[in-house]
Amino acid sequence: MRWLKEGRKLITWGAQAFERVAAYAEGTIVADANVYGGEGGSCRTGRQGSSAYLPRGSRKCLSAEVCYNAPLLPPVNAGDQIAESRVFCDDNLVQVALLYAADSGSDSSITRIAADALKQLALGWL
Repeated sequence: MRWLKEGRKLITWGAQAFERVAAYAEGTIVADANVYGGEGGSCRTGRQGSSAYLPRGSRKCLSAEVCYNAPLLPPVNAGDQIAESRVFCDDNLVQVALLYAADSGSDSSITRIAADALKQLALGWL
């Protein structure tokens, strides 16, 4: 019966020591992703609501980054998974969430593709 008491203490501590913090609200546009040769040049990335459990009182430690393999190639359809967001607390990874395209985009003209090629050539090494 001692293990039952210890288990109950552990669950009680976990419920009291952590709080649920909303990282992104439902339908939030998180970032813009470049689409190589795409119609608009970029695609808005959004996601469904996201929250993380953090130690109480540690909301100031939150930071996030969006990671995707650039450049994205058209066509990009709304709802396609194109990136992920990484939420950190004091440089410790807390949560990874998938990001989806909020807009659809298709191929563009040859001039747009050429302009994106020049942009990639000039700035791709930075």
